[in-house]
This record gives sequence, structure tokens and C-alpha cells, in this order.
Amino acid sequence: GNGLSQIGRDYYSQRTLPVMIIDDRFNGGGNIAEYLLKILDSEVWAVQQGRHGSVDVKPHGGYFGHVAVLCNRETFSDGESFAEATKRLGIGKLIGTRTWGGWVWISARHPLVDNAFISEPEFGGWGLDGQWLIEGHGVEPDSVVINDPASEMKGVDNQLNAAIRYLEKLLQEDPRELPDKPEGKVVK
Repeated sequence: GNGLSQIGRDYYSQRTLPVMIIDDRFNGGGNIAEYLLKILDSEVWAVQQGRHGSVDVKPHGGYFGHVAVLCNRETFSDGESFAEATKRLGIGKLIGTRTWGGWVWISARHPLVDNAFISEPEFGGWGLDGQWLIEGHGVEPDSVVINDPASEMKGVDNQLNAAIRYLEKLLQEDPRELPDKPEGKVVK
């Protein structure tokens, strides 16, 4: 529920901007990656505006701009699904460090007397090429950028800065502005 609320709050208010950075770092998983992926992977084919409303696109909520996704070694589970799909679906560039590599959904079904638990893999997955995905290795980013502790202590986020530079360059090469409303009245 929290993840869906965050998509509703953060994504939809920014969906008409020409660039977007999605921070998938420290994503411990859940089950919402597929919802956001469906939105981001929808090809925009039109722009519309209500008489008194804001500009939107068709399909509703689709995204027309450039995307960069940040990941790190603490991107787990469904966060890894999002990172891998970002690459496989061509949604955007994946920037950061390799993800955790434990994609298979785990749960604490076998508690121990000391409040620890034993977990066993519940799902595995493979790509359309017939090769195993993610589990045991993680998702390799398109661009490896390390957030070293010294920079982080100074408030410098190297991964975020790399994403900003990448998107600024893309905007110069391929501006992603939605077209303005045509002049005149709607033709019937």
C-alpha cells in the first residue's frame, strides 16, 4: 500500500516532465514494480487537456521523457525486478552498483527460538533467452558508479550526480517536450 501511494504521489505529479530519476536504491522489495513498469513501458501516442484541467498523455499516465534508475547492493527482491526490467525493456539507463542477487522472494516461515529465522527460496526466474536471472549474482547496472563513504559523509551522491549528468546530455541531444496545443478549435 505504501509503495502504491508513493507512485500516486510522486510519479503522477511529474509525469509530464522531460526527464525522471527513479531511485531504486535500498528498495527492500514488495510487489509494485510491475505496476510502475507497465506505466513507464506504455508508448505515448497523444496529448490531451480537459477544458479546465492539466495536460496529460495517452495512455493516461504514460511517460514520454528520458529515465535514469539508480540501484545499489541494497536493492532487493522486487527492487531487483524493477532494475532488471529497466534494462530489458529499454525504459532507461541503470546507474549505480550491482544489486543484492536474492530475487527469489524469501519469507520468515521457519522461526527459531532466538527470534532468528530460516528462509528458503520460493521462486526463481529466467529470461526469454532461457537463462537464469538475478538470483545469486544480482543486476549489473549499465553504468557502475560507486557512492564512497567519504563523499557520502560530505553530502555528495555520486550516483545521483551521474544520473543528472546523463539526463542533461540526453536532453541536449533529444529534448522530450510534449507538443503545445494546436491553434484554433477542435475540428469535428
